[in-house]
Amino acid sequence: MCSMPGSPSGRLGAIVDMITPMPRARRRMTAHEVPGRSGLLHIEERGFDAVTRNLSLSVRSKTAMEAVNEWCVSSGGLVVTDEPGYFHKAYQGAAFDWDRKSQRLYEATIPFEVIPYRYLVSGKDSADFTEPVTVFNAQAVESEPVFMLYATGDVALHVGNYVVNLTGLSGVTTIDSEMQMILENGASISYKMRGDFPLFLPGKNEINWFGNVDRITIIPRWRRL
Repeated sequence: MCSMPGSPSGRLGAIVDMITPMPRARRRMTAHEVPGRSGLLHIEERGFDAVTRNLSLSVRSKTAMEAVNEWCVSSGGLVVTDEPGYFHKAYQGAAFDWDRKSQRLYEATIPFEVIPYRYLVSGKDSADFTEPVTVFNAQAVESEPVFMLYATGDVALHVGNYVVNLTGLSGVTTIDSEMQMILENGASISYKMRGDFPLFLPGKNEINWFGNVDRITIIPRWRRL
């Protein structure tokens, strides 16, 4: 079984027959021919291509079928019950057809575009810190965390080998490494930031800061392939 926010499987009794296993994603890379060198030179980029998982379900009324059609223009967390403790970030916007099996039974296979990571539910939990801390990433891949700084003035945030310099802060500043956004009280302040958006690499990540910082809230967004 699987579900997304507002899933018709919970509201209208749609029967989920199967969801395909999580495929191995293709790592993004570019290939170059180098004069005098055999083969191609492959240069890896950070990240992977999206993958597709197909959800097969059936419903027993046209009303339920219409509800599924409406539900399937959405994005959100895809939860599969045989993957406890994890969720997927998925989007459904592709076309699909209904197969009428009988007067009261309709079946469809629905493709979902999925970011090629399994996200830990526990990675959505936040933690507050008022002094330097070491955060341990037990996964084999980096995560793209959120930092919320309750700070004023100029601040230097150190996360492992990443250094983020911020100027003229005056409220709650959010650094979202997944969305590549920095906000202050809800408004973009990219002009106040110098440095790369920090990641939590596998293993220990030492976090420190300099400046007038009351506390930092961190959402780690742990994930694995």
